[in-house]
Amino acid sequence: MLFDFRNILDCIVDYFGIFSIRLRLNKQMTQIRDARD
Repeated sequence: MLFDFRNILDCIVDYFGIFSIRLRLNKQMTQIRDARD
């Protein structure tokens, strides 16, 4: 039971990590676009 919970926690952490990285990339892309204009 505890092992399954830890597995789910790892999945959630991985998901949020990917989500935050994607948000950061989007911010960089918009900054590059603004600088180009």
